[in-house]
Amino acid sequence: MTTLQEGMPNSPKTSRGRTRKKRGGGEVIHVAFGPGGGRIEHADESPRAAAIAALARPEERQRFYSLAGVIGGIGMAVGPLLGAALLRVDFSVAALVGAGFFTINLVQTLIFLPAVRVASEPGRFGSGISLVLRNRPFIIYTLLLMGYWFMWVQLTISLPLVAQQLSGTSDGVGLIYAVNAGLTILLQYPVLRFLSRRVEPMALLSLGLVLMSVGLGAIALAHGIVGLVGCVIIFSLGSLLVQPTQQTATASMADPSALGTYFGVNALALALGGGLGNYTGGLLYGLGQQFATPALPWLVFCAVGMASALGLALLQHRQNSARAGASRDASSMV
Repeated sequence: MTTLQEGMPNSPKTSRGRTRKKRGGGEVIHVAFGPGGGRIEHADESPRAAAIAALARPEERQRFYSLAGVIGGIGMAVGPLLGAALLRVDFSVAALVGAGFFTINLVQTLIFLPAVRVASEPGRFGSGISLVLRNRPFIIYTLLLMGYWFMWVQLTISLPLVAQQLSGTSDGVGLIYAVNAGLTILLQYPVLRFLSRRVEPMALLSLGLVLMSVGLGAIALAHGIVGLVGCVIIFSLGSLLVQPTQQTATASMADPSALGTYFGVNALALALGGGLGNYTGGLLYGLGQQFATPALPWLVFCAVGMASALGLALLQHRQNSARAGASRDASSMV
């Protein structure tokens, strides 16, 4: 399978040591279709994102991250339907077909992807971690992304609970998943292709988090499945902006000599924020039902998201101010 080592993403080498030019499409497409390309789990988020960052040119990363999101959306839409159909036949058939898809991914990876080494020379063990820990803006950025994952996991916790409650049937759960996957498939690539040329990544992240927050907060006012679907649409629009953009921002903030480590540390936002969201989401939903305050979880989710959006906006402002100051100092020295 493709292995990534820390180093310079602008001059990746194959395992034979020859310098390889970055490809504009084919190899990155195979990464997107490969392991994790069509699954809802994010366990392989870091290596896949790092592979795309290593194989794509910086100006093309946003486009390929968006494409990977679209492919994932297709997998999320088709996978459960296929799985449900196969389970009607036999569980062993469903398991074997799933294993077959993973085998296809493995063969595809071995055949079409080079053994990418993004290191011009081996680094000292732990040097990448040291670089990350010294990068204070990146650490702040990673902590703020916890708010995104805190909200995102509600798609698998709180949203299904309220969908079943408002619809009175499990069909409501399938509906919100269909809406989320459908919007991702249809809109993520063209919307981000349009916005990424006009809006900075941090601003896009803040906008996406605000939309996600509004979508979740508005559920406090939803009294039927139609209102819930409207809230899910707003939430999904925000999510499709954030998911690929946060990967692009991570790649742009990472030190080229430790690209893999940066993505690995950034994945802690998913581990911590997502884990906290999973636990807190169910807990708050239960407390809201127990004390007859159904708005409680949605207002908390909204507050968390808005706080993260504000933090990212302030971080962007500080970075822009620092760049402007450095530019003025450079000009005065000339």
